Amino acid sequence: MGRHPLLLPALLLAGMLALPPLLPSAAHADQGGFMVSPSRLDVDVRPGSATQRVVSVQNTQNRTMRFVPSVVDFTGSASDPLASPVLLDGRVDSPISGSGWLSAPRSGFQLAPGQTRNLTVTIRAPAGATGARYAALVVTGQRQDVSPSLSVQSRVASLFLLNAGGVGPPELVFESVFVNEGGNTVIDYFNDGAVDATPDATMRFENPITGETIDERSGECSTALPGAMGRCVIEGEGPVGGGLLDQVYRGEVALSNGGREFTQAMPVQVAGGIKSLLLPLAGIGLFAGYFVFLRRRGSEDEDEELMLAD
Repeated sequence: MGRHPLLLPALLLAGMLALPPLLPSAAHADQGGFMVSPSRLDVDVRPGSATQRVVSVQNTQNRTMRFVPSVVDFTGSASDPLASPVLLDGRVDSPISGSGWLSAPRSGFQLAPGQTRNLTVTIRAPAGATGARYAALVVTGQRQDVSPSLSVQSRVASLFLLNAGGVGPPELVFESVFVNEGGNTVIDYFNDGAVDATPDATMRFENPITGETIDERSGECSTALPGAMGRCVIEGEGPVGGGLLDQVYRGEVALSNGGREFTQAMPVQVAGGIKSLLLPLAGIGLFAGYFVFLRRRGSEDEDEELMLAD
C-alpha cells in the first residue's frame, strides 16, 4: 500500500477537534464546558451482526446547555506522529469509513448544570464485511458569546475503532529512531496496513563479541490508524548495568503487533562515548605493562643467579 491516508483530509473539514493523539486508552474528553465519556471505544463486531455501546455527555457549565450529536468519519496524520485525530465532514468515501456502521440519536437535547445523558450507539457490520472501520460520535455544544463580536462553539467526540476481523495485522515501517532532549529513545513508525496498530516497543542491547544480552526494556506507543503515523517512547538510550566488556554494545529496537515483529538494528556504540573507555583501557595497559616488567625482571634475576653459580 502507498503511504497516504485512506481518509483524505483534503476534503472539507467541519472544524478540527482538540483531542490528544490516539493513546491505547482514554477515559474522557472534556472541552468547552462539557464532557464526553469514553473518548475512545475499540469494538469487535462480527459481520452481519450488531452490538451496542453507551456514550455519556455531562454538562460541566454552571448554566443549562443544548447539545446536538452527529456521526462522522475521522483520520490520522501521515506525517506527524503527534497529530490529533481530525474529524471529517460526515461520511467520506473510503474503504475504512465507519460512519455508515454507527446509528446514534440525532436529536438535540438540553442538560442542566452537572446533568448527564447517556447516548446508546448501535454498531452494525454488514454481512461479508472485513477489516477495520473508523467513525466518531460528535457532540456539538451550544454556541457561546465571548465578546460582542466573537462567539465559540465546541465539539467533543467519542472515537470508535471498529473491527470486523478477517484482516491480518498491518506492516509497520520505521520512519525514525532518535534520542530526545529528555534522554529517551523515540521511535516514529508508519502504519502501512488496513487496520489500526498499537504496538509494543522493545529496545535490546547485546555484546557484539559474545552475543550475550546486556539489557532489555520496553516502552509505550500511541495508536496509528491505517495510512498514519504513531510514536513510541522508551526510557533511556543505552544499556543499564553490564561489565567492562559490555561498554561496547549493539542495540536493536523492535515493534510487536498482532504476532508480528519488526526490528531495526542500531550501530555498535560505546556507552558514554569513547572517552568512557579511556580510563579503564589505560588501567589495563598499565597493569599489562607492569606484569611484563616483572616477568622480565624475574628472568634477568634468574640469569644472574646462574652466572654466579657457574
